[in-house]
Amino acid sequence: VVGLDRVSAGVFRACPRLRILARNGVGLDNVDLDAATRDGVVVTTPLGANSTSVAELTMGLLVALVRRIVATHNRAQSGVWIREPGIELAGKTLGVVGLGRIGKKVATRALGFEMRVLANDIMPDVAFAAPRGIPFVPLTALLTEADVVSLHVPLTPLTEWMMNAGTLARMKRGSFLVNTARGRVVDPHALAAALDCGHLAGAALDVHMVEGQVDKALLGRPNVITTTHLGAYTHEALRRTAEVAVQSIVETLDGRRPEGLMNPAVWG
Repeated sequence: VVGLDRVSAGVFRACPRLRILARNGVGLDNVDLDAATRDGVVVTTPLGANSTSVAELTMGLLVALVRRIVATHNRAQSGVWIREPGIELAGKTLGVVGLGRIGKKVATRALGFEMRVLANDIMPDVAFAAPRGIPFVPLTALLTEADVVSLHVPLTPLTEWMMNAGTLARMKRGSFLVNTARGRVVDPHALAAALDCGHLAGAALDVHMVEGQVDKALLGRPNVITTTHLGAYTHEALRRTAEVAVQSIVETLDGRRPEGLMNPAVWG
């Protein structure tokens, strides 16, 4: 069972008796999946086990960001009584980049806030989106129209640094960015520049370029909320992910195809 530790080809070579690697969380950017498959190691991930927790944190960050709750709290705790007007979410447009398990739950909650939701995904789930009035649009159109952009994509060669100087410049002036996906999806220096020039009004980041370190370019900014990868860090999500990881191990050792199998070629 592994969390965010890096599992390279060398690890698999050093463990010739390893039969299964169960991720205690979602995302496989820390696992060499090709090496695992080559060495006959089953890799599983607890799909959906933490989606509610991440979606709830996303909405909490979104509300805190647009209502300037953290900055106001910090001033109030120092004895300074200052009020800054925020914005309502009702009637605003949320752009969800990655309408997977987490993105869908974020979208559903945003609709409850009476927001308009746009989505972008390389594999559009029209059956989910259409009944809820959520259109799929190209990324450029989403960035141009959204008042808030929320990222819910895995870290892959396609998504690494997808929010860079060019894409951030395409976002609506005065809009907000929320990232609860992976840190390396957003270029922190480009984000800092977009905030410095006033193009973006604020950002909330639960993930950072280097796990365990807040990006220095984004420190000390009242319009930036930074948390320490709390998305899946609830008692409920931790219990569910652990239970699913253990279950996948039991299923594999019993000769049953495990839930959340990420390299089916090794099973065939």
